[in-house]
Amino acid sequence: MIDNTNPTNPINVHAIIGNATVGKGTVVRHLSGCRMRSNDWHLSVAGISHVFAVRLSSLQEGQQAISPRDFIAEIRALQYPVQNVLIPLRLQSRANFPSYDVYLQDFQNAGWKISSLAYLSQPTVILNFSTANNYHLPNPHAHVWVNTPSNLLSDNIRHAWGW
Repeated sequence: MIDNTNPTNPINVHAIIGNATVGKGTVVRHLSGCRMRSNDWHLSVAGISHVFAVRLSSLQEGQQAISPRDFIAEIRALQYPVQNVLIPLRLQSRANFPSYDVYLQDFQNAGWKISSLAYLSQPTVILNFSTANNYHLPNPHAHVWVNTPSNLLSDNIRHAWGW
């Protein structure tokens, strides 16, 4: 079994954060090229190939909803080394699943690095997750995402994240 728990080479978290129906999953599809959930995508970031685990729907939504602890365990149990996760997260809690900030804090507590965040909705609380790669819509209250094609939004995020 591969060790995905090595603290000297932490897993990088790249998260698209927003309310329901803002297009989080669509943006993840544009960023990754994925059309289905996968834990083994090789994506080129700044010209270098990286292994990603990709989720298309928010970790808090749908039949595939998963707690932070179970998601961490799922990634650690993979049979190949994962360098990055690309995930959408709901801004607020849903059913028995917590808000985005609890997921990010649990990921940090597991030794993962919060590398890139994109907020598609105005967060009520912005926590300091020590990343220079944050992207915020110019005016999330104006629902800019409604009038912005998802491929353009993804290009803006890619640029902000240095991809």
